[in-house]
Amino acid sequence: MPTILIIDDSSTGREELIQILTAGGDFDNFLQAPDGASGLKLLSDPQQAVDVVCCDLNMPNMDGYQFLRMVRANPELINIPIVMLTSESDVSDVVKTFELGANDFISKPFNPSILRVRLKNMLQIKQLQDLLKDQRDRMEEMATLDSLTGLANRRSFRLSLKEEFNRFIRYADPVSLLLADLDNFKKINDTYGHPRGDAV
Repeated sequence: MPTILIIDDSSTGREELIQILTAGGDFDNFLQAPDGASGLKLLSDPQQAVDVVCCDLNMPNMDGYQFLRMVRANPELINIPIVMLTSESDVSDVVKTFELGANDFISKPFNPSILRVRLKNMLQIKQLQDLLKDQRDRMEEMATLDSLTGLANRRSFRLSLKEEFNRFIRYADPVSLLLADLDNFKKINDTYGHPRGDAV
């Protein structure tokens, strides 16, 4: 259920965007904010999963420039695509928005078909980023967890041991290492087979 956050001080402008994007069918959920501060609050809400932001440049309280600075300074929000909309067409404005981290810039008045396609492209980029992040997280889990028990594996143990040893050196805190072993466990595997040993 793709969600777009529309930030514009004009309620008419927000409704126009919603109508255009509803016709395209790429977004199911629309969040609205009248300025950058309200948009940032919505974007930071863990209950709201925003896929793309469409933001006006000139707004009261917090304009598009300030909004971009705040979003790109937050590691949790840094990968959310932001498309700036504005009637300003000065090259310096365009350059500044890109330097602050905007992913695209669309001048008003805009062509509805072009707007839909460009926002759809931003959505596809976000979905690919999410997929890559999930795969990276899974690979990290596979690299640090034992597939049978779900416990930390040898690699994870060595990393933790190094970290704890460095803490011991740095703060002169006491450190202990406990090694536990089950005697004759190999007999279970030899007698009943590895699947039964795994269950045990």
